Amino acid sequence: MRAYRTFFSTVGQAFLSLWMAAACLIQFTGSGAATHYVIVALVSAVCWLLVRRAVSRANRRTWVLALAFGFCMAVALVVGAGIRAQTGLLPASPAWMIAFRTGGLWALIGVALAAVLPVVPQEGEPAPLDAFEGKTHRRFFFCAWGAITLCWLPYFLFFYPAVCTYDTIDQYAQIITGVYSNHHPVLHTLLMGLFVKVGSLLRLPEHVGVAMMGVCQMLAMAALGATVGLFLRRRARAWVAYAVLGFYALNPLHAFFSLALWKDIPFSAAVTVLVMMIWRGIESRGAVFGRRGFSVAYLCVLVLLAFFRNNGIIVLVGSLPFLWLWCKSARRFIACSGAGVLAVFLVVQLWGWSAMGVEQPHMVEALAIPLQQIGHTIQSQQRLTEAQEQTLSRIMPLERWAQVYDPVSADRIKQHADFDHEALESDPVGFARTWFQMGLAHPVKYLEAHAGLTHRYWYPDQSVLCYFWVTEETKKDVTAVVHRALVPRLRVLKRLEPMALTTKYPVTWPFLASGFPIWYVLFAGCWLVAQRRSRFLLAIVPLVVLWASLMVLAPIAEPRYIYALYLAAPLLLGLTAGGKGRPAKSDA
Repeated sequence: MRAYRTFFSTVGQAFLSLWMAAACLIQFTGSGAATHYVIVALVSAVCWLLVRRAVSRANRRTWVLALAFGFCMAVALVVGAGIRAQTGLLPASPAWMIAFRTGGLWALIGVALAAVLPVVPQEGEPAPLDAFEGKTHRRFFFCAWGAITLCWLPYFLFFYPAVCTYDTIDQYAQIITGVYSNHHPVLHTLLMGLFVKVGSLLRLPEHVGVAMMGVCQMLAMAALGATVGLFLRRRARAWVAYAVLGFYALNPLHAFFSLALWKDIPFSAAVTVLVMMIWRGIESRGAVFGRRGFSVAYLCVLVLLAFFRNNGIIVLVGSLPFLWLWCKSARRFIACSGAGVLAVFLVVQLWGWSAMGVEQPHMVEALAIPLQQIGHTIQSQQRLTEAQEQTLSRIMPLERWAQVYDPVSADRIKQHADFDHEALESDPVGFARTWFQMGLAHPVKYLEAHAGLTHRYWYPDQSVLCYFWVTEETKKDVTAVVHRALVPRLRVLKRLEPMALTTKYPVTWPFLASGFPIWYVLFAGCWLVAQRRSRFLLAIVPLVVLWASLMVLAPIAEPRYIYALYLAAPLLLGLTAGGKGRPAKSDA
């Protein structure tokens, strides 16, 4: 218990001390961004010397982890504030105010967690969960499932038939026309089409089929929340499970996303289930993979990962080798299942969809960051060679590159009317050569463009970029997905829409903003290392791989792309806060 309290109090003290010193110096010196880095480096050096002098060897690991975590967050805040200032997105508050506010908030979280840590069981102490079996755990699951569903039901009544955006419109248009595209995962589009077909066979209005899918997805996500609560209840103290259940039920982001008909939602649920399965596999030292029910569920999760998002196969390929290396007793099953799903994915992607007449997306969908880097370089009026100008002019006029460049979104370049997809796809080698040569000549511009596009995934001081429903004014020709409130008096829920909520109440940022989840996951990882439970870091690998893939491929930074981190972060924090304990006899 002492190690836990030391770790949390150290995080709060180190982070607060670091930023109090930096904020004071920035306030009184009016220093620029370059001096911010020097300030952070100097304060960190002082902290490091204090640790070397004053901390015993027994506690040094915890102190070093805490200071490293605080230093990384401090650097992210400084760099992120500079990026948002360059792109015109910085809030009106000065940099020192932002630093002080965010640092104080994180210190407050650290102090609050340190206050409740005395109730955490000591390392090695078995959690009293052996009696939590049979009817008891079934009752817990169904009660949690019902409670979460009731909390989310008002959102369905107001945002009926579901939370639909332009991605939903595109998929619904494919269902109506029968012309399918793999721009959005075909399996998800076919699933939506199944609900629409059922509504049509029952001779119901067209929006009822969309509503049926929204209700089923809401129930499935509520069941996932209840499963996470049950998973924690069997491995941690009761208050941990109830706190996580309350977070799922009362956080408006989860309520909105449970009704959002995006492929990201079932994909994120699959990633969260995979995290729990890997954790369970580590507990059992791989023995659980030999159980038929568990192995079938594991295969279903891998299929969802591969087919419900285009970067899902990256998560699968990047995570399974680590699981294979660690889990010696189940290496054959892990290798065969992973290779089998990968083979099916390649066959379907290369030949299956083409045989069914499914259109393949343009190459440009995988080139968001290179296009951003080229656009930023041209907009900055950097010198190009004649060959580079000719190659880029064939794709889009050079003046258009500069005009449509948006620091936080690549869609304006990809979707511009003057962008010639055929010219890009006819000479991919020439484009790649031009991009590489420009990067060698202008590396700083490339880094600026990449950071401007992806900083929302790691900068923990911003509002949420989201949009949720389609109105009659925005899309009149697809009436099935148009918002039509069943209970108009619930319009107060519009004030809880994450973008509006974070704009009006910045204190909600740690629970809604897209820059925070990765820090919660990393914090859980540091906590596991401090507890000397490093083997459980394997459960974090899928989340880190997902985040890393978005840092390379994301066309725009939206919370839905990393929704898996929103779902899994409370789970990981609960598992680390609940003490080591002894695993229950049956699986959650």
